Amino acid sequence: MGAVEFIENGFRLSGKKIKLDAYQKKFLRDDSVFRFVNKSRRVGLTYLISLEALYRALTIPGTQVGIVSVNDRAAKDVMSYVYDALYSHIDVMSKIDPNYVNKVCRVSVKTKSDLRFPNQNSRIMSFPNSPGAVRGPTITDLYLDEFAHYQDDIALYNAILPTITLDREGISSRATFISTPLAKSGTYYEMWAERLNKWKHMSFHVIHWKDCPRLRSKIDIIKRSMDEDQFQREYCNKFVDETLAALPFKDIKACINHDLQDTMEINTRNPVFVGVDFGKVIDSTVIIVVEFGDIVTIKHIKEFKPTKDNPNSYKETTDYILRNYQRWGASKIIVDLQGPGESTIENLRKLGSMVKGENLTTGYKDRIFNHLKNLFFDRKIEIPNNEHLINQLHSIEKKTTSSGQVRYTHPTKGKIKHDDYVWALCLACYAGVSGVAVGGGATFLGGSTFNLKDDEDKLGSGGFTFKY
Repeated sequence: MGAVEFIENGFRLSGKKIKLDAYQKKFLRDDSVFRFVNKSRRVGLTYLISLEALYRALTIPGTQVGIVSVNDRAAKDVMSYVYDALYSHIDVMSKIDPNYVNKVCRVSVKTKSDLRFPNQNSRIMSFPNSPGAVRGPTITDLYLDEFAHYQDDIALYNAILPTITLDREGISSRATFISTPLAKSGTYYEMWAERLNKWKHMSFHVIHWKDCPRLRSKIDIIKRSMDEDQFQREYCNKFVDETLAALPFKDIKACINHDLQDTMEINTRNPVFVGVDFGKVIDSTVIIVVEFGDIVTIKHIKEFKPTKDNPNSYKETTDYILRNYQRWGASKIIVDLQGPGESTIENLRKLGSMVKGENLTTGYKDRIFNHLKNLFFDRKIEIPNNEHLINQLHSIEKKTTSSGQVRYTHPTKGKIKHDDYVWALCLACYAGVSGVAVGGGATFLGGSTFNLKDDEDKLGSGGFTFKY
């Protein structure tokens, strides 16, 4: 029995028999040693590889599956899919052949990263992205999920190459590279660009959003929620051209900490700075709080989106700062005055010299963005996996006018792009080097207590992260 038949007959999803789509069947029936998947988001490939991993482990004795994910949380999510699928399989098969369940499906080890079937001498392991993690164990079936977004993609590829060049105990080793596209750089893109030459021995799968029936009815809503080039990359299999980008994806990606958590209570002896970019009608107002230690770390992000009745949220922003600056231990709060003006921060004046207003003139923007860019180039900044922040950082373009003046712009092709996250971060980071006093934190001058709800103020921008 092949993988397609095994999955459609042996598993249930939400109590219903699984009916695989055409692109899923094509993927499962591909027995190439190297498989490459350029996919749209939300087409179910991570769940599908968990089903294929179980198929291999339960039907081919000696199979050793290794699934590598972009971070620790994603690695645990993959194993949760594997366990959910296993329980479904046991439930289905116990009604058909209890002896099969007792013999084949018996488990000897069951952890958040390791599942073993002793009678089959098979195993499924889940790792976060780390070259060291995949060097030790023997692996026959290797999956690299969201490979384009690995920070150490070249080192990881070099580490796993020996594991997929030899057959083990009669089982042909194989490797599967899966991701949505990112920039025109890195190992994943090089494989794609050289698919007709260097990598012609690899099988290539392209999964567009139109290939997934579940996405067709939702795509208009999805498209309205993002910029055009982001939509092309995340749903239409397009790699990003970095010709005009002031900050390349490779430098942004290198500074992402996928496990970085938002915190309102910043207990540290290090100085803490706050940058505030006030929105103008169509833009959000964004607050970013950073801690200056050995590296600059984003500790908190808060976005106030404009509404028809409240197009700028200025009062809500200042009230929010007054409620929470003590919890952050803010040494300095740098506020954008370009547009909103001095009257916007009137309520903040009670904080005295802690608050400083800056006009984001062309020259000042150039100074603070160059400082931020150097933090990324030197790997001296740590940012969360926040898709709004990451997309805005990459969308900034640096252009020089005919008069020699430097301007920072963001393209307006399709849906209007925003840059509020970028300038809030620039202000917060530049506060630490612009001669302001540091240390000691704030003196509390009054204000209401703020209780953070579980579903508010997440670094992952409302729960949406780069989950490709």
